[in-house]
Amino acid sequence: ALPAMAAGNLNVDCPDYSFTSVDGKQITPATNAGKTTLIVFAHLNASHGDAGQLIKNLAEAEWIGNPNLSVLVVDWMGSAPEEIRQFVKPYVGSETEITFCTNGSGFHSLLEAAGLNGGFSIPLSFVVDKNGKLQNYLQGESSENSFRNLLHPYVDGIEPVPMTTLALTGEHGYAEAFKIVELINVEREKVGLSAVKMDK
Repeated sequence: ALPAMAAGNLNVDCPDYSFTSVDGKQITPATNAGKTTLIVFAHLNASHGDAGQLIKNLAEAEWIGNPNLSVLVVDWMGSAPEEIRQFVKPYVGSETEITFCTNGSGFHSLLEAAGLNGGFSIPLSFVVDKNGKLQNYLQGESSENSFRNLLHPYVDGIEPVPMTTLALTGEHGYAEAFKIVELINVEREKVGLSAVKMDK
């Protein structure tokens, strides 16, 4: 898997895509015209991997009901609608602002438009602004804070999470350093951040 990363401002026309929601509706760029759209490709089937925490993070985000935002979570492996419904139910209940979809067409066009032909990591999220421009992507990350920081430039009412830089240096006591990293990761997990790793 590639490291978690966002692209910055792409500002290119969003290619056409077409997904089918688990309710049988066709979802295209026109479906959410005038809104920013977050498209998240993930494994929505337990046999392919567990996106449960990602779904929970999205479902519990305070901004999920923002009227200027549409959230699509697409099973990129092509699971059947009933499989997707059963997989997501424990994380979202019966009512949610998230539209869950089976994969259709457009995934490879989005990759190409974002310059990701050389490889990508799942989950893979794209932001399409209200004017139909593909603005940014995020791969390998699913924390609520990561989504918040990805969306805030494009959606009114979503504030960014302040970023903190932490640098640890040293020459001795690697066993202690691993303990410190472990403690740091406990705290990072409490606020929805991904784990940091020790360089070898």
